[in-house]
Amino acid sequence: MTSGRAQEHPKKVLWIGNSYSAWWGGPAQHCEGIASRDDPAVEMTCERHTFDGESLRGHLENESRGTLDRIRDGDWDIVVLQDFSRRPMQDRDGFREDAMQLHEEIAAIGAETVFFMTWGYEDSASWPGMFEATAASYEAVAGELGCRIAPCNKAWLRVLAGHPEIDMWADGSHPTPIAQYLNGCVFYALFTGESPEGSSYLQFEDRLDESQAAVMQQIAWETVLAYEWPNVPAPVVEPAGDTLPIPVQVQAGVLMGGAAVHYTLDGTSPTKESPVLDSVLHVDHTALLTLKSIKPGFGESRAVAVRVGEQSVAAANRDRRVWKAGAGQWRVSVGKGGLSVLAPYGMRHTLRLVTVDGRMVCQRTSSGVSEHRITATGLAGGVYVAHVRAGQQEIARQVILGK
Repeated sequence: MTSGRAQEHPKKVLWIGNSYSAWWGGPAQHCEGIASRDDPAVEMTCERHTFDGESLRGHLENESRGTLDRIRDGDWDIVVLQDFSRRPMQDRDGFREDAMQLHEEIAAIGAETVFFMTWGYEDSASWPGMFEATAASYEAVAGELGCRIAPCNKAWLRVLAGHPEIDMWADGSHPTPIAQYLNGCVFYALFTGESPEGSSYLQFEDRLDESQAAVMQQIAWETVLAYEWPNVPAPVVEPAGDTLPIPVQVQAGVLMGGAAVHYTLDGTSPTKESPVLDSVLHVDHTALLTLKSIKPGFGESRAVAVRVGEQSVAAANRDRRVWKAGAGQWRVSVGKGGLSVLAPYGMRHTLRLVTVDGRMVCQRTSSGVSEHRITATGLAGGVYVAHVRAGQQEIARQVILGK
C-alpha cells in the first residue's frame, strides 16, 4: 500500500451478476473495504445488483430485476458484468450478445464496462477446461468491445498451483471467504493501479486467516501486473489493398472503443507517439504507409503496411527491367541474392535497399560517368524496397530477391 495514487480511481462501482458476485459480501465489499483503509483513504462506493442463479440474459429480459434502470440511474464510473458461471463456456454467442447490449447501456451513461472473469468448478473431471474456456470467452468479448477484465480466473489458478492447502470452493462452485477476498483484491488492484499488499482490512475475521489473506493480496497484485491484455484489432483501411496509387485519400478505423489508429509514412512501426489517423489522410507521394491500432492497457495490434504509389510485388518483378521516373530511366536486373541497377549514362546515383518494415539493408552510390552501374549482392532472399535517386529524380519499387 502506498500513499500516492498510481491512477485515477473510480468513485462509484456497480456489480451486475449473481451469487458469484454476492457471497461473503462479494468483491464489492472487499474492494471498498481495502480502499477505505488506504493512507490516505480512497472514497470508493461499491454496490451490488445480484440475483442468485441469474445470467446477463435474465438481467436484460426480466424487467422485475430492474437492471437497466439501476444502470441508468446510478451515476456510475464503472459497471462490472458477470454472467452465469457456465454460460461463457457453453453459449459464447449468447454471452457475447448480452454483454454487448449491456455494454451499450453502460457506455450511454459515460461509464466504463469491466468484465469479472470467473473461475471453473472444483470437479475438473466433470468440467474439463472450464477455467480456460471461460477465460477465452471473456477475453474475446472484452477485446472486441475494448473493455478491461478483472482476471480473477487467473488469480485462482495461481493460488491452486502454489497453495493447494487453501480451500477455494465452498461447495464445488461458489467461493470460500478467502477466495472472495482474493477477488476483491484483484478488483482493487485493477481499479487503483496499486497493490493491496499490507492492507489491514480483513472482513469476516473469524473466517479469514491473516497469513492466507497476505498471500491473496500478493497473488492478486502479481496477477494484475502479469496479465496479458487482449490485443487491439488491426486497423481496417479504406481503400483496401496492399498497394495504392497516388494521389490517394486514406481512411482507417478500428473495431474497438477507445482505440486509435497511429501511422507512419516511412515504413517504421508506429508507436503511441506517432500521428493519429482520425480523419482523411492525403498522400501524394511514394510512401510506405504503416498503421497500427493502439489502446492503453491492451496489446498493440499487428502492423498493416500499404505501399502508396508502387506496384504490387508480382507486377514489380514482371516490370523490373526498366524503371522510369520523369526523364530518368533505370535498367534493373533482379537475381538470386542481389540486384543490379544501370543508371542513365553520366548520372551520379544512389541505391538504398530496405526491408518492408523500413530497416536499411545496404546503400551504394555511383561515381558518375565512370561508374553508372550499382550492384548489391550477398543478400538474403525475400521482399525488399529499392530506392534509386539521381539528381532530383527518385523512384522506389518492390523487388523479390531469390533465395
